[in-house]
Amino acid sequence: MAGADSPLDAGHRAYLAGTLRHAYGIEVPEGLGPSLSTDYLRATLVGDGERVTCDAGLSCADLGTGRTVRCDPGLVLVETKTARHLGAADRILHAWGLRPAVFTKYCGAFTALRPALPGNRWHRAASRVFGPFGPFGPAPRISGPSTVIRRDPP
Repeated sequence: MAGADSPLDAGHRAYLAGTLRHAYGIEVPEGLGPSLSTDYLRATLVGDGERVTCDAGLSCADLGTGRTVRCDPGLVLVETKTARHLGAADRILHAWGLRPAVFTKYCGAFTALRPALPGNRWHRAASRVFGPFGPFGPAPRISGPSTVIRRDPP
């Protein structure tokens, strides 16, 4: 989003309506609106046939409850994309003993913010990002109403 854009302003809503109608034959559900806000600092590195994004300081706010969860300040979420099976960044991460983890900011945040939701697939990675929560430990760092990597390599 940029400038005065909002997630579901008239232009975005029209695009969504056209896509849903064309692809699925359905209309935009009534009351559809944003449910989660994310904030983070991103660095993007681009090389020959690959891209690496590094997200730090992840903070996620549940717009329905006002609760917020923050990742450990010493963690960076690293995502690699490559035209090949393994790029140079993947080989470096593997050499440091780091392996890919299944994680999305949206699913991980809701797993931490709303432990009653079914989130077993996301529990392990979300616990690494936000700290232990639910039946597996104390509450995550909550305030208010891809691969997880330490900032410094081992």
